[in-house]
Amino acid sequence: MKVQYQVITLRNKFDTPAVCCAVEFENVVSRMLDAKIICISEPERVSCGKFRVAIIVCVSMSHLFKFINSYIKIRNTYDHCILYVFDGWDANKFIIRKQIKFSEIFRGRRVSLDSLFDTICVPFKNVSDSLEDYFSKSILHIPIGVDTSLCDGLTKNRKIDVLAYGRQQDSLIDEISMRFHRPESRLLMYHTNHMQICKILDFTAHRRMFWSIAQNSKVALNYDGYYLDSTHFKYSFVGQRWAESMAAGCVVLGKRPRSPEMNILFPWENSTLNVESDPKVAFEKLNFILNEPGLIQSIGERNAVETRRRHDWAHRVYDILTHLKLPIPQILVDKSNGLKSIALP
Repeated sequence: MKVQYQVITLRNKFDTPAVCCAVEFENVVSRMLDAKIICISEPERVSCGKFRVAIIVCVSMSHLFKFINSYIKIRNTYDHCILYVFDGWDANKFIIRKQIKFSEIFRGRRVSLDSLFDTICVPFKNVSDSLEDYFSKSILHIPIGVDTSLCDGLTKNRKIDVLAYGRQQDSLIDEISMRFHRPESRLLMYHTNHMQICKILDFTAHRRMFWSIAQNSKVALNYDGYYLDSTHFKYSFVGQRWAESMAAGCVVLGKRPRSPEMNILFPWENSTLNVESDPKVAFEKLNFILNEPGLIQSIGERNAVETRRRHDWAHRVYDILTHLKLPIPQILVDKSNGLKSIALP
């Protein structure tokens, strides 16, 4: 069976940091499947005589709802439509609320999730489980991945001591800042809350900067979102920061997600080093690690290698095609097998 793949992107409609990560996934799909990337506002270009597959990536379900008419048109153009909800931790909140079916969310329109998409992929297991009872089409649990080709996880002589990207425990950030950022100190923490960044002007340049910072950092601070804000996040899940930090070869310090998925996705020893809630106690553990270069190197190298073996986006694309019994291009087979065979230094 000859298959023509196309990626339908929202990168021309949204410009937040989360879209940058989705764009990286889309770019991997494009390379591995020889798929054109089509902005949602552009006319679709498909070939006759081939099985036409659309891979639609949206950051959240709220983004999906904004372009429902476009998705109806896409549905009428392609033979199979795959939806990947990249930041899908709350997908079931949007779809199932007080036991209301998806079609009712569209205020009376005769549109259902089943009618728009043949396969729906979400990155968190409890979300996929909750959706399976509501929709007849295929619901796949496809965890978050990362394009490991964008960073060197084995970088030596890292210049940044601590990377604190995204949501953090503020009390520990204050403690580190007070201790590190003084005239007599030679230690450095890079901290930014990407949730406060309103607009990204250049997705590629922004992520080049991120990956450069990450692969030059010794320790990355990562926290279970549920631990930080249980009113916003209703459950523990494994987010993007874990795959990114480990791909870059960082030692991950913080609060390991309590989600059972964490032990499945990152089962190796020291994949996350838990710290106490007390910022002074946590800082002492951080300070101990920073004074153990051999430990930093050994943990970082294993994190980098294991992430390439398990969590590159190429593996996720391979899993989707395998589940759907679609032909797998040789370039994707070679890429996935090559990553799985990487050995520790």
